[in-house]
Amino acid sequence: WRLLDVKTNPPVIDFTRDIVIAVFAGTEPTAGYSIAVTGIADTTERMVTIRITAPGPSCTVGQAETAPYQVLKISRTELPLTHHDTATTTSCWY
Repeated sequence: WRLLDVKTNPPVIDFTRDIVIAVFAGTEPTAGYSIAVTGIADTTERMVTIRITAPGPSCTVGQAETAPYQVLKISRTELPLTHHDTATTTSCWY
C-alpha cells in the first residue's frame, strides 16, 4: 500500500478468502493513458483480461507524467493466474 503512495489506510482483507491483484501500465509521458481489468474467467486457470489504453494523435492531453494502475480484491483460488493484455487507442475526434 505504501508503494502506491496512497494517503488512506489500506482496506481490511481476509487473505484466507481473497487475494489482491495489481496491474500497472508503467510510466507514460502525458495524461490520457489508462489500464483496467476488464474480465476474470476461471477455467483450468484464472485468466485476467487487461485493457491498456493510450490517447490517439488527435487527443489533447495534459503534459504531466502519469503511471496508471488498478488494484483489485478478488476471490482466492488455487488455479494458476495468467493474463491477456489488449492495447487500444482512444479516438478523440469530435
